[in-house]
Amino acid sequence: MLDAQVHFTPENAQYIRSELARILASTGKKRLIEKTAANVMRIDFVHAVLPDAKIVHIVRDGRAVVASALIRWQAKPEAGYLMKKAGTIPLSRLPKMALEYGLNRIKGAVSGRGHTMSWGPVWPELASDMDVLPLVGVCAKQWQVSVKSAFASRIPAEQIMQIRYEDVVADPENVFNSIASFLDIDPTAPDFQQHICTQINDGSADKWREAFSSEELKIIYSVAGEVLQELGYVS
Repeated sequence: MLDAQVHFTPENAQYIRSELARILASTGKKRLIEKTAANVMRIDFVHAVLPDAKIVHIVRDGRAVVASALIRWQAKPEAGYLMKKAGTIPLSRLPKMALEYGLNRIKGAVSGRGHTMSWGPVWPELASDMDVLPLVGVCAKQWQVSVKSAFASRIPAEQIMQIRYEDVVADPENVFNSIASFLDIDPTAPDFQQHICTQINDGSADKWREAFSSEELKIIYSVAGEVLQELGYVS
């Protein structure tokens, strides 16, 4: 986790800004959308580095997130995915990050857990949580910590928009129009409309119901039930 008060430095900020500017320039576009999932844990840091940026925080049923995260935690390395990721990393940092990734995979294999030692957002107690929780519980904790961290951010209200994934699935046009208004984007632009029409999977919201045993659901509720209830996903 990156704390804005601890980790922010002018040098770090300038480096990140210059890299994002370089990426944006290479696309020929006017805007850059960055969707690294782990940024949900460091919204205040992102705001400190990019004070004019706007953030769309998508909240999704934790059970659905756990079902999806389980797949990523247990996924085998894919060459295409790794090459795509490598293309976003500065060459000067690539060897270090490649080494960290390799060690992460090796530790996961040696541990006998059958999955990588970390994926996605990381929190300080991750290692100790992995010692006492099965993977489904770790994923539930990951969702819980991520959501609570995002809601605790101190970014100005006019620069963050929170939407429900389920609302996107149920009524994509209205939700996307609201997002467009928040981001000052023309909602009638052809590429924007294309995403509304073709990129929404209306069968994804409830797929988690087929993913878990009753015991796994008990673990999810024991770890993240309080936040699920606060958000209205369970009564």
